[in-house]
Amino acid sequence: MKKVFGFLAVLVTIAAVAIAVPLTPGISVTAALRHSWGGFQGVATTITIAGANSWKPIKNATDNLWVQGEGVGFSWSQDNLVVATQGDYSGLVTIALSGTNGDDMFIRCFNVTDNVQSGYIIGATMKGASSYHPVTIPLYLEVHTDNTKFRFEVENTTAARDAVIRSAIYNVQFLHD
Repeated sequence: MKKVFGFLAVLVTIAAVAIAVPLTPGISVTAALRHSWGGFQGVATTITIAGANSWKPIKNATDNLWVQGEGVGFSWSQDNLVVATQGDYSGLVTIALSGTNGDDMFIRCFNVTDNVQSGYIIGATMKGASSYHPVTIPLYLEVHTDNTKFRFEVENTTAARDAVIRSAIYNVQFLHD
């Protein structure tokens, strides 16, 4: 009797897995695992903005500000997020920034490889140099070439005044081919 129940338990487990993880033609199991999570914490970096309405990369002097805490199919190179494999990816980034009271600061994701903005921009009006605002944008990364590079950028639309970035967190995951 125990053998019959053991056999039935195995069949039920197989059926449960088959229902929970349907196989879709054209989507590999390893593709679904591509993801990246990271950012930086407690490290204030000043982004020099020489002119209003001028986008500047969010990076430090040694190009190692951004770090990946966990990831498959992604890496960071000179403060650029490198996506190893073609496909579409989605996620979020939140960046804490401050600046001169009354200045309007915006952030965006920029596709360095294709030289185009990726998605929309969003920003906030600053309340002063020691008042940090978290700004979040959704990410939709279209990768047409393996090893495509993306970076996060900031602009001040009010004046040629610097932005200070204190921390950031992001996550990105594979969506589809």
